[in-house]
Amino acid sequence: MEVWKLKLAKALSDEYTFTIPDRHGRGLSGDFGDNYSIKVEYEDLKTLLNKTVAHLYWP
Repeated sequence: MEVWKLKLAKALSDEYTFTIPDRHGRGLSGDFGDNYSIKVEYEDLKTLLNKTVAHLYWP
């Protein structure tokens, strides 16, 4: 993730809640793993949105 996005999230965090997912094979999540697929990534994101009652913003 670009540094400017993290800085923006921090600057707005007093008024908004940000959830920044650590996707498979990126960041601190480790390797993709043997069971990785775009469907698995989609399901992960869908679960995250449902559990956090978040709204998706994807520029």
